Amino acid sequence: MDSKTKQMILSALCKHFSLDPEPFVGGAGDSDVKKLYSNVVKASGKEVSAQNDEVLKWLDFAEGFSANSKDCFAALEKLNLELATKSVLLGNGLSPSAADVAVFSALHSSVLGLSDSDKEKVPHVIRWVNYIQKKEQLSTLFAPIPVKLPEFDFEVSKPAIKVDANSNTKKAAEVVKPVDKSEAQPSAKKTEPEEPKKKDTKEKDAKKEKKKPAETEPAKKEAELSVSLLNIQVGLIRKAWKHPSADSLLVEEIDVGEDKVRQVVSGLAKFCNPDDLTNRLVALITNVKPGKLRDVMSQGLVLCASSEDHSVVEPLLPPAGAKPGERVSFSGIEGKPEDVLNPKKKQLEKITPGLYTDENGVATYKGIPFMTSAGPCTSSIPKATIKYYLTFKEQIKEIMNSSGGSCSSLMDVVAYDHHHGHGHDEELHVLAVDDNLIDRKLVERLLKISSCKVTTAENAIRALEYLGLGDQNQHIDALTCNVMKVNLIITDYCMPGMTGFELLKKVKESSNLREVPVVIMSSENIPTRINKCLASGAQMFMQKPLKLADVEKLKCHLMNCRS
Repeated sequence: MDSKTKQMILSALCKHFSLDPEPFVGGAGDSDVKKLYSNVVKASGKEVSAQNDEVLKWLDFAEGFSANSKDCFAALEKLNLELATKSVLLGNGLSPSAADVAVFSALHSSVLGLSDSDKEKVPHVIRWVNYIQKKEQLSTLFAPIPVKLPEFDFEVSKPAIKVDANSNTKKAAEVVKPVDKSEAQPSAKKTEPEEPKKKDTKEKDAKKEKKKPAETEPAKKEAELSVSLLNIQVGLIRKAWKHPSADSLLVEEIDVGEDKVRQVVSGLAKFCNPDDLTNRLVALITNVKPGKLRDVMSQGLVLCASSEDHSVVEPLLPPAGAKPGERVSFSGIEGKPEDVLNPKKKQLEKITPGLYTDENGVATYKGIPFMTSAGPCTSSIPKATIKYYLTFKEQIKEIMNSSGGSCSSLMDVVAYDHHHGHGHDEELHVLAVDDNLIDRKLVERLLKISSCKVTTAENAIRALEYLGLGDQNQHIDALTCNVMKVNLIITDYCMPGMTGFELLKKVKESSNLREVPVVIMSSENIPTRINKCLASGAQMFMQKPLKLADVEKLKCHLMNCRS
């Protein structure tokens, strides 16, 4: 058993006996589980249980529990038989013992990595695990093991019709007897009030039928954005060195179980030493389109944990024993990864906000751990964001390099304008709205070199707050609020939460903002979308990435705004 598992057993036992684990930490790695248990019990001042032999038996079980997948599952099946007639291993009925806590700690990481089908094979273990983690309140020490509880459909008996004892026999018979044909076909006068009810029922049924397809749409969208689209694999860095022409970049050769190692460029030079990364396990996304970064080919994205202020960044660490090339899994989430992610669908941008480490440093997707055959991936940074780390500066330079020297990309236009001194006095204020950081920064750079004051917003809702329209239920008069005044709004069309088209409509509905020009950008050239935006008051619809002709048109609008 490794020292980390012993440490977790020690911490759990101390919590069970309400002790501070600090005094015991020093010798945890060198002691066996029985010795750890003995030391904790002595420190607690409690008498040794009369079931001490049984406790020692389960401590031996915990000590010998193997992380090997075959041996591990065989041990879980044995435990499943033991728990078939018990709520806990030892204790009075429903009270967990130290043995329960120690065994739970030993097998936690293995159970956490079980697939749903494997969990169904050991139902008593899963029931026991769920009970122990909640009863002992172990969520502060261990990542919660997700358990799908069965749903029960309770049969509700129909209420009996009460018959008044004083009522006559005729009335009682009227309540009980079935309706005959003569009663089912009353006079036309009696049926008239019933007609609207039947009609209403039909209308409601029709509405329900119409709603059914709409209800399936969110489920489809959710499936499209599942983390299963990403092919996250365990990799072993064989070699790492500084990028020959970029101080902020490192180049790594990473073994992912293929015939050849993959070459990956990452923006980790500021945070990691190449020697420290050599022979280190990492988790990386491998189904991204290969591309050059400063003339060096990159074939993946290394996933890193980052502190809130981005002062500390480190690659995620798969556990020792994880094999290079194995795919990271997420309990309860099935599906095949995309062969190559489609940048136009913004899959990475929509999935990565759900990646973070929990309070124990376990890497998760929306709380579900990154699992390998040897346990979860972790980081020393708790409650951190997880993303592929590549500095914005280097991404900008790569976009510039990919233009091939022709003055067609946005950054070429920026360089051209800057060199030739094109620009205006710093009078115009532009609000740039885009959920994609790179696109947002590119537009910001362009406008600033054109001597414009620029404010950026990461989504349409944030833009509305800047404009004084933050309350979506009512339109706030911009002149009565201390809000931002802008001369131009340029916004992406496709954004989560609220689209650029919806933002356009909000602006045009405002009595004080409707005259502000709104330019819509999109990476998709869809005629119906373009016509809809222009018909709703958009000044221009530009296709991303921006070209020289688009920028010149934008400048004309800026000059019109000034005049």
